[in-house]
Amino acid sequence: MKTYLFFLLFFLTKLLFAQTIADFEEYELSSDTFNNGSDGSGGFISGNIFLPNDYSLDFNAWLGWALSSKKDTMTPGFFNQYSCIAGSGNDSSQNYAVAFALEPATLKLVQGPKRVSGLYICNGTYPYLSMRDGDSFSKKFGGPSGNDPDFFIMTVKKFSNGLLSTDSINFYLADFRSDNSDEDYIISDWTYLDLSPLGEADSLQFNLFSSDNGIFGMNTPAYFCIDQIVTEDLSTSLSSTIQDQVKLDLFPNPATTFVQISAEKQLNPVISIYDQTGKMMQTATLIEGRYTLDVQDYLPGLYYVVMENNTKYISAGFIKQ
Repeated sequence: MKTYLFFLLFFLTKLLFAQTIADFEEYELSSDTFNNGSDGSGGFISGNIFLPNDYSLDFNAWLGWALSSKKDTMTPGFFNQYSCIAGSGNDSSQNYAVAFALEPATLKLVQGPKRVSGLYICNGTYPYLSMRDGDSFSKKFGGPSGNDPDFFIMTVKKFSNGLLSTDSINFYLADFRSDNSDEDYIISDWTYLDLSPLGEADSLQFNLFSSDNGIFGMNTPAYFCIDQIVTEDLSTSLSSTIQDQVKLDLFPNPATTFVQISAEKQLNPVISIYDQTGKMMQTATLIEGRYTLDVQDYLPGLYYVVMENNTKYISAGFIKQ
């Protein structure tokens, strides 16, 4: 009996602390390329997270998130906006995510609230070289004397139950505030940021602030890179979460011609369907908790259904044969 209880406790402990890592390696990016959402995908799913992308066909411009395998650490300026100054993803991996955060960048959790344990973060080549050397828009950090107390800081907050928390975690992408100039730095390597103190969240919000500002706002290029986002698979408030969890049902699965999508306790939520590359296939609204998805023209493979309702994101997958 004691042996049984020991293994049961061991199993539950492993289950409660299971983790998923979002590393974007499932996206088939060629080496030294990028995906900025110009295909209309609307964002990227990896692990337990969804990174929204807003691409404008009218202006050929994007906001939010892009995926990249760019390696250029030498070329300054806007035309190198997709590169990481580390030259690769974390641990020399190929793919990573780039945020263009003129407005706060949002990372959304799918399958209900989760705790983001942490992630790796690095400067993009564009902002790094801009801060190090200065350019036509931005000053050289430290100024001519090297003594200007410049900084480039990220503030991370969480949304929980649709409300923005007052709790936050700060991370300096560059810091020249010390009286000792030898302590000045601009982040050039992937650095782990512990986000576990924020607790469970529906989404995370990333805000950028700089000491270098002008009449149109921040002069420092509003970019940063992330990789290997670690999430806990089960809620710390396990019993209440399981009791209140909304289930997204897909039938039949695997499917050939159609998939019946249903969700109890939901009032006409919006759903989005994505393929394995993160491309958005279509959106729809569940009427009275149901929708029949025609998949006859879908290529064989794995697809994700992401449901949004009251700032909650729940996902489920199905296979098209």
